[in-house]
Amino acid sequence: LVELILAIGLASMVFIMVGSLMTFVIDRNRISQKQEVFEQTKNDLVMEFTNAVKWAKEVKITGNELTVDEVEYRLQSEVLERAGQQMTPNSVKVVNFEVKDYGKKTGLASLEIRVGMESQTVAGLSDELRMVVSQRKLEVTSE
Repeated sequence: LVELILAIGLASMVFIMVGSLMTFVIDRNRISQKQEVFEQTKNDLVMEFTNAVKWAKEVKITGNELTVDEVEYRLQSEVLERAGQQMTPNSVKVVNFEVKDYGKKTGLASLEIRVGMESQTVAGLSDELRMVVSQRKLEVTSE
């Protein structure tokens, strides 16, 4: 009888440890998937800002609002918008959007862009995009 009780106790401890391990793995997987959303969002923003600023004819910064060839980028209600259209997914809350121009003397924009993000679904999960992009001088000449 004692051996049976010990076997049941030992088996229950093993089941509890396996259950705890499975819960931990599932939780880590969920957080990893949310971090993938941050990475994809950052990749999308880098591509958007790089292509827009690099080949722009005109770049203006007013406060924390960036205007590139009459297309306006701004933070509105914790969402980053491009010409009034949402750029970031609903699961990502944008908490900060800063743009600084370091190329004023050259006449071409050289921007540092910072975008602070937090997860809407996982408490305490946050990330930040920091990038530098420069406007190119494009002159077309014909012979």
